[in-house]
Amino acid sequence: MPFVDVALAKAKKGMISIYENRNKIKAMEKALESMSKEDNDIFELFYYAGKKGKEIAKQLNITEFKVKTRLYRIRKKIKQSLEKEGYRYE
Repeated sequence: MPFVDVALAKAKKGMISIYENRNKIKAMEKALESMSKEDNDIFELFYYAGKKGKEIAKQLNITEFKVKTRLYRIRKKIKQSLEKEGYRYE
């Protein structure tokens, strides 16, 4: 019955992966909640709406440089938040 054991091991690994992803998403949401409305808008426009920095700058009436700087800081805050929850990145 090694096939059953392998199948169970894969299923357990998949469940752990789903659980870890759910926790990562919660940690990211927590980090985003602590940010300003403008940072949230920039994040959503870039990652969810798929807009380019130039488009976001025009829409929010800010410079493209400010958009890039904010995205860098947002990613840094999210990374710190995830690391605080025990996730490590290289």
